[in-house]
Order: sequence, then structure tokens, then C-alpha cells
Amino acid sequence: MGAPADAIREFTRTLAEIPVAAEPRHVKDDIAALRRALKEDADFARALRAVTQRLRHLRPGEGAELDHDLDGWWRMKFSSGIADYVDLRIIFCPVDDGFELRAFGHRHEPESVYFRAVARQ
Repeated sequence: MGAPADAIREFTRTLAEIPVAAEPRHVKDDIAALRRALKEDADFARALRAVTQRLRHLRPGEGAELDHDLDGWWRMKFSSGIADYVDLRIIFCPVDDGFELRAFGHRHEPESVYFRAVARQ
């Protein structure tokens, strides 16, 4: 198996190991969107690993609160290491025993991660 398959396995294993609630079809859609945004295998794998690492270390109180259509949700922005800017986002909500994952992915490509998050309400 190549780097993308390994990165997906690591991500899936992480979701099983950390206190996160996530809708499986949304996770699948977000992985697919990240893949469409980053067509090179190495870039996709690197970005998904960045998401995995950020999820592993996400703690209550981190990130920034969102408003408008995502009131009550938080976002964490960080870099994939591919771009010279913070190109990735995780949209989440802290809960008593962990957090709920609403969406993750590239800020703009192939569509805004925020649009996906709003559509999932």
C-alpha cells in the first residue's frame, strides 16, 4: 500500500483511539474532499497526517469560537506543511468527554470546509 492508504489507516486508527464523535459518512466525504484538493499522493498523505496529528493533540479551549451559522462550534486552523500558510481546518465542538467533529479539510479547496460544516447541521 502507498502513502495515501497508510495515511487513511492512521487517521482511522486515531479516530478509534481518541474521544471524538464523528459521523462516518461525513468523515468519508471530508477525506474525499481533501483528496480532490490535493491530487499528488504525497501532498494528500502529508495533509491527512497533519489533520491526524492535530486531532490527537486537540484540547478543550483550543482554537477559536465560530459564529453566524456555526455558532457553538469551534475551529482549529493549521498548516499541512505543503503551503506557506495555514491551509487546513478542523471544525469541532467540545463536549464533556472529548469533542464532536463536524468537518475537516482544506480551507478553500475543492470547496470551503465551512460550507460543508454548515450543510451538516
